[in-house]
Amino acid sequence: MLISFLSFFTVVYQSYLGREENELIRQQQMASSLPYLSQTRTLPGDGTFGFIIANQGVGPAFIKEVSFKCLDPSGKDTLTFKNSDHLFRSLTKKSNGGLRLITSTFKKGMLLPANGRLKLAHVIFQDDDSEASFMKTIQDTLIGFRIDYEDVYGNKWYLENDRESPVKVKM
Repeated sequence: MLISFLSFFTVVYQSYLGREENELIRQQQMASSLPYLSQTRTLPGDGTFGFIIANQGVGPAFIKEVSFKCLDPSGKDTLTFKNSDHLFRSLTKKSNGGLRLITSTFKKGMLLPANGRLKLAHVIFQDDDSEASFMKTIQDTLIGFRIDYEDVYGNKWYLENDRESPVKVKM
């Protein structure tokens, strides 16, 4: 009977250790697939302006929602754009011209791979006046953006323009 009790205790303890090990393995797998989005803006000075979204993590980022907000030309209402191309085309219409715009569309449903980056806008200024006009437009009208994304395990994060790093959504 003593041997049976010790065997039972051993089986229960090994099951407990197995569950602990499985949990550690699961946490390591999740950490090895963690996407980490960041934003970069190239500052004017060399006649260009750029806006880049990069995934500096080790796993892909599945883009679930994208929202860019800016003021309308009257400055009274907020305009919401669901992709980056429409936003930057709208912002360049408000400037006085003298610039060349190259955009990439960043929208819901995209996949940003690990160590991937996407230049949302690249603006080349023809003169100092067009640069000053465009930068004033950005400062006066661009309110912000929010990008919601997930990893391969369904964990959710979001990145906003006024944050240094992504925020994990509590489930």
